[in-house]
Amino acid sequence: MNVRVLRIESRRSVAPWASVVLLAASVAFLYLVPGSWSRGTAQWTAQWTSMALWTRCLLIFLWPTGLRGILDPPERSRTAVLVDFDDSVIADAEGEELTRALLAQGVAPICFARSANESGTLRELAAQTVAASWFLGDLKPFGGTMYSSSDQLEAARPVWTELKALPRSEQVARVKAAHAAAVSCDGDPLGMLDGGTSR
Repeated sequence: MNVRVLRIESRRSVAPWASVVLLAASVAFLYLVPGSWSRGTAQWTAQWTSMALWTRCLLIFLWPTGLRGILDPPERSRTAVLVDFDDSVIADAEGEELTRALLAQGVAPICFARSANESGTLRELAAQTVAASWFLGDLKPFGGTMYSSSDQLEAARPVWTELKALPRSEQVARVKAAHAAAVSCDGDPLGMLDGGTSR
């Protein structure tokens, strides 16, 4: 699954093309820079070792830049939500919990990875809890995270209570604002659900 996602994202990104251009420029730089091996075949043979050392020296400077262009993660698409099936919130969920997790990821996608080694942030998880609960009608924490259910509910319950007390149109506006903040990774989705007061 991860290879498929990487292929899709690499087609959307300019990084592969930039790295090809950079690699072509570096190879041209490598062979166009005059050295003692470039003035005839006799000197080429005599200077083989120095040419190999020169090549190694140039690659020390050029490969990290080329690899960075290839390996940089592309910017997340604003038209599709990619689901990380290694995220334990999704991977460990079944039935209604899986529906809740996928809904939360669609409404308030995370910007910080969640895995066995990374925890994401409690604020993102609380925003997902409130957003999914708003659609499904009941406030429930997520399993499979490094944050306890009580921590999640402590962060989410005040926002949930305030959100549910608002008129329906204001609720919809706040959920839309939280979605926009989560997709752009520039704002605070929980703060948007709370009307900008929860920071």
